[in-house]
Amino acid sequence: MSAEERRLPVVGRHGDGPSDQNGGVGGGVGTGSTRPDPRRLSEGWVHRFVAAGARADEMIALYRELGFEVVADPVLTHDLEDGCVVCFSGGGEPYRSIYTRKAEQAGTERSNQEIPMAEMNPTQVLREEHEQILQVAGALEEVLAEAASDAVYDRIGKCIRFIRLFADACHHGKEEDLLFPALEDEGLPHDTGPIAVMLHEHRLGRQFASAMAESIDAARSGDAVARRRLLRAGHDYVGLIRNHILKEDNVLFNMADQLVVGPRCKRLCAAYDETTSHTFDGCAKRELEELGREIVSGV
Repeated sequence: MSAEERRLPVVGRHGDGPSDQNGGVGGGVGTGSTRPDPRRLSEGWVHRFVAAGARADEMIALYRELGFEVVADPVLTHDLEDGCVVCFSGGGEPYRSIYTRKAEQAGTERSNQEIPMAEMNPTQVLREEHEQILQVAGALEEVLAEAASDAVYDRIGKCIRFIRLFADACHHGKEEDLLFPALEDEGLPHDTGPIAVMLHEHRLGRQFASAMAESIDAARSGDAVARRRLLRAGHDYVGLIRNHILKEDNVLFNMADQLVVGPRCKRLCAAYDETTSHTFDGCAKRELEELGREIVSGV
């Protein structure tokens, strides 16, 4: 099994999925893994993920809407990596191993293991930024549970600044101005499907960040209504961004890795670099990354 296959996420329903990386059980991205079917790979199928229930149905529908062929094989015991049998043997709906391929690849014999690494780059920097955003979201969730104090509000204020400048202006800006148009050039629609969903969630995130920014000063001054609004908007943002990143990493970005290749990929990555050289409200990207590290460390 390749290193890329080992990194494939496991997605399940809340309450019946494998344990997550924090030791809990539930439907986010988990740590279990299956062995892709060599026959499927030899026929040009790409092993995407393992999922159960509504999550599997949702992602299968998204891939098919965008013109991909999809197969969903039942997960069998002999397909599982060592140590994963118990994870997948509990109750609930059965897990399925999801494979996709472009429609024009039907009947060819191109394995996902033969895809040049250069073709896997259109989303690399965005996936790395997702990790930073998720870390700050986790820190925000923690601080929202703490008793009110100047230190707590200072840290929440840093989270709001990071969300607005790094997560939105820097990260979402690259997606909206560069990645999404590149995908539209490859035939993905702007007003329906995954791109439309991602744009809608970007707008929701901005609304939650604005609500936090508008409430924090009054909440710090002791306004109970403002504090409730601040907490509600903060929790809404954390829930939104986690689900948003899950969908991008497991559906849209996988599509981008297949569609934006060769010279188009090189041009896109060069445009990412050019955007990263900008400042965001006077802050360079490296300064915002340092702000994120400060938030996560509790400084």
